[in-house]
Amino acid sequence: MSNVIQFPDVRERNEVEKQMEAHQVVLTELYDALEKIERGFTALKAKTHEVEDEYQELIQMYADIVGADNVGVKWLEYCGFVSMREDPETGELIISFDKEDEENDE
Repeated sequence: MSNVIQFPDVRERNEVEKQMEAHQVVLTELYDALEKIERGFTALKAKTHEVEDEYQELIQMYADIVGADNVGVKWLEYCGFVSMREDPETGELIISFDKEDEENDE
């Protein structure tokens, strides 16, 4: 018996290479799009934190003007630092909007 060596089909190889090249183009576009989305997400997240910090400062100013007990519920939705504790001597509920107060309670 003789050994028959199969040579690769050149047409099949070329077709697979064309498909791989097409996929490389698509993958490059997808990775570029993902990078743009990630940069946009990072920028949006940073801007959100910036506006949240500004809002917190406004809440603190507002609480100083009207009193912490008089801050309406509608203003608390985006307020990141609200703490409530009971005064051990009087039993009165103390509301605070200061970030430092919340960190000290932990």
